[in-house]
This record gives sequence, structure tokens and C-alpha cells, in this order.
Amino acid sequence: MAEFDIDLNEVKYKPPLPNAGYTFVIVKAELQQAKEPNKRTGQREWFVHCELRPLEEPSYVVFHNWSLVAAALEVEDPVVSAKRLYEMMGAHAGSRINTEDFLSFRFVGHTKLESYNGRLNPKLEKIIKPAE
Repeated sequence: MAEFDIDLNEVKYKPPLPNAGYTFVIVKAELQQAKEPNKRTGQREWFVHCELRPLEEPSYVVFHNWSLVAAALEVEDPVVSAKRLYEMMGAHAGSRINTEDFLSFRFVGHTKLESYNGRLNPKLEKIIKPAE
């Protein structure tokens, strides 16, 4: 039998990040491929998986994926479209996307809490403008 010294009486619950506007910095960006094939295309699609940190609440992380499928790229909403995000940030992607570019993006965005497997998680709902 294994034992571990930890006083659970000292553990404080951390509430979820409140729905609000925050200035986000992207602290991690990785190119990943979906584990399961897309139901429409049958392909394992690529996306950029990012960790966003709100500067006002730096102990929190918001996870967000930008899909690289054509249908997502054609949407005018920067929450969905990496192309629109690049345009909004004043960056030029050309014919290549570099995950390093994402690390330079800072923007004002709004979150909302979404239930996922019985747990409330913050989700990026809207990107308002580039951060000043």
C-alpha cells in the first residue's frame, strides 16, 4: 500500500474563470492532428492547439483550437478562422502557417463558461480586437 503526505484540509477549490473580457496572450501553440477522422471528409484534420493566458488572471489557462480545414478558414470569425485571426493581428501568413506566429498574438477577447464532462471550463467566445 502506498501513502502520500498531503493535508487535504489545506486544499482550496479554485473557481472557474468568470465570464468576462480579458487581454489574452498565447503561451503555447502546437500543430496537432485529430485522433479521429472528420465525419464529412473522412480525414484526420489538422489544427493549431493553443493555451491562452488572460493577463488579468494569469493563474488561469484557456485552451483553444484553430482548425486548418477549408470550411473553418473561410469563416470570418477570428475565433474560428486562423486566416481571419492573422488578418486581425496584422500578420501575413502567405502560404504557410507557423505556430511561432501565434505566440506573438495578443488580443482582447471574451470568455464564457461551458460544461464539459460535468465541469465548467472557460471557452473563448469572441475576439474583440488586438491588444494595445
